[in-house]
Amino acid sequence: MGIKHDDIFEQQQNDNELELTKMNEISPYFKVVETESRGRGCFATKRISKDTLVLKCLRPLSSTVVKPFKKEVCQWCFHYDRGNNMKFKLSNSTKGNFSIFFCSQVCLDEFKKDDYQSIYLNNLIVIEKFFANLKQDNNQETEIKLTSKEDIDNAWKDVEIWESNLPLKESKRLNHLPEFDSDDNNDVYVELKYLSGILFQLYKSQILETDITFMNLELENFQLLQSNEYSKCLKYPYLLQKFIKIYKFVKILFPAEFQFLVNTKFIRSAIGKELGNAFGIWSKEEGSNEFQEYFGYSVYPSASFFNHSCSPNLKRERIGNTLIFKTITDIEKNQELCINYGYNLNGDLLKRQSSLKEWFFDCNCNRCEREKFGNGIIE
Repeated sequence: MGIKHDDIFEQQQNDNELELTKMNEISPYFKVVETESRGRGCFATKRISKDTLVLKCLRPLSSTVVKPFKKEVCQWCFHYDRGNNMKFKLSNSTKGNFSIFFCSQVCLDEFKKDDYQSIYLNNLIVIEKFFANLKQDNNQETEIKLTSKEDIDNAWKDVEIWESNLPLKESKRLNHLPEFDSDDNNDVYVELKYLSGILFQLYKSQILETDITFMNLELENFQLLQSNEYSKCLKYPYLLQKFIKIYKFVKILFPAEFQFLVNTKFIRSAIGKELGNAFGIWSKEEGSNEFQEYFGYSVYPSASFFNHSCSPNLKRERIGNTLIFKTITDIEKNQELCINYGYNLNGDLLKRQSSLKEWFFDCNCNRCEREKFGNGIIE
């Protein structure tokens, strides 16, 4: 049976024990525990030897490739061939000359098997078509001032009023599409593709009742992720304006099959969870000294419970669209398993802390604590 929308995204999860039970199905090597200072963390349930594979995420719940690389990066496995266009593509003849690109027939077939009704494909092409024909709005909006969570909630209440007044006729609804300025285009483009993937997987789970155990578990874990919507929007108020425009686009142009899932509560939650839990898709994996090209991001909910450390004991590696996590040292029972969130670990304490604060994360790992004492920051 598929996972019901009410069960995942609307039902209040007050039972912490139930939540932890779900999270502890992720791996036999660790359990997810609430900590006093770092939120949730992953702690070893046994002694783990160096080079042990502790988590394997078969593919992302959703992913998105930035617009400049849409023809050069495979939609399925993220393969990149030194700037060459991918040779395989899927199109929809009724929606114009727009395509989604793949590196091989194998990847194209995997995508078609996952999207056998072509609902996801058609929606991705709608996004491509919109941005190809987009008339730039270069009029700068007046940035709103936000001082509290209530300000954000009130802005979304206004959106719900806007929604209640939308005409039923599709041609008239199109007149209510928001305008995007040129600076926002790529950010909005990738966010819409990410939301399309999330809605598609949820639609499949509920309506098509697909029996894909690992994806159902990822949907459950996605519901348990923390949203950073409030903290991000309070620091950068322009983001709220952007997110509201994104919601209006989704409400008007996303397919009818998705619309029963589309409401302000869910879209806010999905965007807020992406803000602090997405993994970047790069041309070279972390640890390389070579230049890295940023291709986009993907969301693997099961991997989002690892905390950051400036002295990580896990390394992550992307193999196609699969993400694996291996130990880089022996780990004792009850020791926390940590990754590097992708920052340069060679920087000094203040530089590392500054980078992490951008994502509202105060690192209290052992290395940072040692350096704070050594620098006289803590007495």
